[in-house]
Amino acid sequence: MKAKKLYQFSLICFLLCLVSCSRSCGPSRDKDAVITVDVATPIEALDPRYTTTATASRMASLIYGTLFELGDDLLPKPLLVESFEMTGDKTFKLLLKRNLKFHNGTPLTAHDVVYTYEQLKSTDVASPHAEKFEYVANLQALDDTTVVFELKQPHAAFFTDLCAIGIVSKKSCSGRSQQCRHELNGSGPFRLKSWDTAKEVIHLTPHALWFEGMPKTDLLFRVVRDENTRVMELMGKKADLTDGELSPTNAFDLKKQGHLTVKQIPGVGYTYLAINVRGPKADEPKDTAQYRTRLALADKRVRQAIAHAIDFQQIIDKLFLNTAERASGLLPKGHWAKDAGLMPPPFDQKLAEQKLDDAGFMRSGADSMRFKLTIATTPNRLRQSTSQLFADFLRKVGIDASIRVKDWSALYQDMKQGQFELFAAVWVPVTDPDLYHFVHHSSSIPDSDKAGGNRHGYQNTDVDRLIDEGRATMNQNKRIAIYQEIERKLIEDLPYIPLWHENRIVVINSEKIHNFEPSPTGSLNGLRKAYVAKDKAKH
Repeated sequence: MKAKKLYQFSLICFLLCLVSCSRSCGPSRDKDAVITVDVATPIEALDPRYTTTATASRMASLIYGTLFELGDDLLPKPLLVESFEMTGDKTFKLLLKRNLKFHNGTPLTAHDVVYTYEQLKSTDVASPHAEKFEYVANLQALDDTTVVFELKQPHAAFFTDLCAIGIVSKKSCSGRSQQCRHELNGSGPFRLKSWDTAKEVIHLTPHALWFEGMPKTDLLFRVVRDENTRVMELMGKKADLTDGELSPTNAFDLKKQGHLTVKQIPGVGYTYLAINVRGPKADEPKDTAQYRTRLALADKRVRQAIAHAIDFQQIIDKLFLNTAERASGLLPKGHWAKDAGLMPPPFDQKLAEQKLDDAGFMRSGADSMRFKLTIATTPNRLRQSTSQLFADFLRKVGIDASIRVKDWSALYQDMKQGQFELFAAVWVPVTDPDLYHFVHHSSSIPDSDKAGGNRHGYQNTDVDRLIDEGRATMNQNKRIAIYQEIERKLIEDLPYIPLWHENRIVVINSEKIHNFEPSPTGSLNGLRKAYVAKDKAKH
């Protein structure tokens, strides 16, 4: 009898081990395992309601679980959601996975989901994402695991939008939104262990109750602004990973390091040259250089001339060492909505000169220039070099161009306020083409009491109409036709000059890091399944 009971006990233990392995098979967690990730951009927030930069958003998704996440095919897939159903094209019922937990051990329920999305538009929260979900008419928690979203109108990018905002705890944040944004009681695979704001070092440790099983390594994020320092730290094994933070030249040199693997991921980011198309202010004196510049940039013939004046392919070859592909619009090559036949304006300086003459901006004065132009850029060496080349090309057609270097935070403030003439930047990642609404719809022009991505002040009623149609159409074939028409109109108007889609350069200490594959979207969520080789655990 005792033998039988012993056998039954052993069988139960064996089955429990199998269940445990099914949730977290592979090497067990090593308390000394740490992966150090160098990033170039300061982290402004880790609460997803407040993040604005790509780097901060990627880190926030490690701390706060989202309802859906983007797969490698750029399509949304359930994460915290077990299943979903649609009633018509405006009502979505989501069923959460059971036994989800916040970092403090309290349950994550449908009530937390409702709270998270309702609080985005609260004045107490003052989230920069407040307008992102304005199309949601009502949210309701039917029980602890079922939440219903009712939309004001069909919204084709709904599931993609749900990939952006992690779920916060109603119990932790209710009535104290500003305090809880710093406490970071998250719902994702990692929890905050420490954040040294002076040294700009963030230490994340695994969430023991994560539904997929506890991750196997700590993560140490360090802000290292200088690229040469990032290179030296990778070579010296002080850093283990950088994702999209190195120039092609340095990446080429790092290939010679035996412990490093350098990967190039086809880019889903969109690099563009934004042009302030607002025109002169009503009360601006007409005899100033600034008035003339603003008048010029408001003329699409001048914007077309700028696009023809710069040899972008030469810049790709010279500075990016063929690690980027010329862009013709927001959507990258191979995207489901991309018109593969759409071409960018060709390099043609004679045509550029002709268009400038036709627009009435003739060469004049001792320097034979047409008007002045300032290109804003950041201290990043590669960005400075590209901006200087832009200026050199423009001077050849009579545009007196110069560059102005500003720290990203200061430049970002100028961008939001429309205080610029030209700047180059990147949208990442470009997944659903509904991003066009944020970037080019006239309702997205920011002002003192409204955020928006149309910082260049572009207005076109036809483009607005098409963007609205693309957002409200659930049929993908119809959306393809709509967004291809949008891109054709924008390549004519050129409020943005499409530059290129850069390959993302990822450098990994492959002697140390195992089971990590970079995502095409730039997401760091693959780190939740990574582990460190036993003999490399000590850091």
